[in-house]
Amino acid sequence: MNEVLTWVLGAVVLAAVFGKVLLKTFLMGSAKKTMVGLLKEADIIIGRDITVNDDKMWFDWLKDGELAIGESYMANQWETKDVELDIVLTKLMSMPSDKKRAMFKSWNARFVALSARIFNYQSVERSGKVGAFHYDIGNDFYSLWLDSHLQYSCAYWKGAKNLEEAQQNKLKLICDKLKLEPGHRVLEIGCGWGGLACYMAKNYKVHVTGITISHEQLKGAAERAKKMGVSDLTSFEYQDYRSADCNGTKQYDRVVSIAMLEAVGYKNIDEYFMVIRKCMKTGGLAVVHSIAASRSTKTAHQRWILKYIFPNGFLPTIKQIAQFCEKKMIVEDVHNLGPDYDDTLMAWNEGFQKHYAAGNVQNMSADATGELKLAHKEMFKKMWEFYLMYCAAGFRARTIQLYQVVLSKHRGGRYDAPR
Repeated sequence: MNEVLTWVLGAVVLAAVFGKVLLKTFLMGSAKKTMVGLLKEADIIIGRDITVNDDKMWFDWLKDGELAIGESYMANQWETKDVELDIVLTKLMSMPSDKKRAMFKSWNARFVALSARIFNYQSVERSGKVGAFHYDIGNDFYSLWLDSHLQYSCAYWKGAKNLEEAQQNKLKLICDKLKLEPGHRVLEIGCGWGGLACYMAKNYKVHVTGITISHEQLKGAAERAKKMGVSDLTSFEYQDYRSADCNGTKQYDRVVSIAMLEAVGYKNIDEYFMVIRKCMKTGGLAVVHSIAASRSTKTAHQRWILKYIFPNGFLPTIKQIAQFCEKKMIVEDVHNLGPDYDDTLMAWNEGFQKHYAAGNVQNMSADATGELKLAHKEMFKKMWEFYLMYCAAGFRARTIQLYQVVLSKHRGGRYDAPR
């Protein structure tokens, strides 16, 4: 009897294991068929455009969408073949909306969206996370492949021959839009490494106060001001924008915020523009420069970007920007520079790849929380190139935009926008 029972139990276990293997094989095969079919519709052919090194990735793609596409690239489960990564990703971004959703969606995306609706992931208490996670990996790293002004935002390529000229164009364009005059007091919300602040102080003789939530950027901004001889015209503080003291005589003639709104979050956009209004004198001008989505939502869905690059990021649409400016300030001008960001990102990647090949990019961790350890140099490289090319593809396919919005507060007369 015991022998029979043992045999039966063994058969049940064997059947369960065999059934599990069959189920897994079926699911993996089904996932591959679905994903390969979607890739064909995007004119991406296995063997011609990409090489698959591990078929296990297909099930992850079906389950986790965009997150798995990026992670499997980092893990070298797939790679581009005779075409560049940006071209492959642009084809994916250019798919019809229903097909693209099928490719990029994930099973648990709705739970991520629900969580973002309930919790404020961009609260004051959490505001330093992006600074620590992304910017504080080291000023030396960014200095390798950005321009001499360390502009980590979209350049303006009109008439420019290279990245340096394009970023110089961008700095001048912003200053022209602000209509700066000597002696103006300027607040820069999200001052980066101080490139714009020092440029304004040096060339327009204005006084600039810059705030940031990155310790490395704060250090770099102060060093830049000293090097350029404008320490007397600039001051930099580690401060969340919501803590800006702008009452009474502390108001500013101009306010500028470059590549900062993306970190604000939907729940805080209203307060962000309230701060700009509060900090600006009557008759003042502000320039807000931000990446923007093309479709309005209240939560972010780019799970790979959120996990590896910008935790808690959110891209508003131009409609949402205008909505939250309503009754606060006048929208004087809207300028879409989206295609210029494609060129900017391609130039950044070229610089990054050059320095990586030369051995200048050391092993680095993109982690400040202990959650993500990318000690492997090749994986670090793949993460950065996927990030830069993924974003370039979005701008090239026009699924995301870059807007410069000029705002005014009780300013009389017509505003003539420079281009």
